[in-house]
Amino acid sequence: MRFMLSDEQSAIQDMAREVLAAESTFDRVRSAGEERQYDSELWALQRSMGWPGVGVPQRWGGQGLGLVELSVIAEECGYACSSTPLLGTILAATSLVSAASSEQCERYLPSLAAGEVRGAVALTADSTPVPDAGEAGLIVVLEGSGGRVSLQPAQPVETIDPTLRYGRVVDPSAGEPLNQSPIAYDSTLVVVSAHQLGLAQRALDLSVAYTSVREQFGVPVATFQAVSHRLAQAHVDLTAARSLVYHAAWAVQVGDSEASASAARAKAWLAEASRTVTGSAIHAHGGIGFTWEANLHWLFKRATMLGPYLGGARQHRSRLLDMLGTAQTTSHETDHS
Repeated sequence: MRFMLSDEQSAIQDMAREVLAAESTFDRVRSAGEERQYDSELWALQRSMGWPGVGVPQRWGGQGLGLVELSVIAEECGYACSSTPLLGTILAATSLVSAASSEQCERYLPSLAAGEVRGAVALTADSTPVPDAGEAGLIVVLEGSGGRVSLQPAQPVETIDPTLRYGRVVDPSAGEPLNQSPIAYDSTLVVVSAHQLGLAQRALDLSVAYTSVREQFGVPVATFQAVSHRLAQAHVDLTAARSLVYHAAWAVQVGDSEASASAARAKAWLAEASRTVTGSAIHAHGGIGFTWEANLHWLFKRATMLGPYLGGARQHRSRLLDMLGTAQTTSHETDHS
């Protein structure tokens, strides 16, 4: 098995990074954050390029690509810290592809794929602010292997991350029931993890670039052990994170028996690693890293908000232990049958 992107997937990644580097600069992110509004021009561009429908089958207006390609787009949007409702919309679309009936898909997916309706995904019995729910026209509420799709608006919530419009679902029981599908939850975990990976990778890249030219006592700061060890650990953490995310994307996409466990591992790792790496980047920049004028705090704030979203590290490690216990019990029963 090749644990690397195909040529086509690499081309999508290169295209997305090039577009976002030009159209989602930190000046644009800052402007959107300070105005507490989405970057409408960037959202229009993303819609014109078909990004909201990357994971939606062509018969429902999408591009018909897989979860790996969707994860590539999510990672690059995290890398750029783009301020659009794309994350919530692709989460809603990918969960509906897995859990909605054919009639529901026909009714809801074309508008999501075109970006005409903005989406979001929430969990029942979870008070964590939901990214993009503050202005979403469609919200998928997941519970266990099932869920509901609702057109009921969420209650807007202001958070430390002003680059996205967060919200809370007022009535999780409202809306139409969806089919039972663990893939819906697993898919959303993978996409969010990929976005977190992008945030952390950008923070590390900025730190390496800055500490390589910033000098103290006549030498680059990166040569100091306290700094180089911090950067090296971040690199190790993200190397593992990338393997976890894209293995999980592949596993869920092909229906591997370890799909749910792989998605849980990815989210558990990124929930901590994204916040740790972005926070470490602020320290690596020294005093300037703590200023409002520095751009690292945009990455750190979003990583902090996305950490507990859809379940944090502790929750998914607990799920993994339950899965392991179930697997061992099944194996023991099989051996004695």
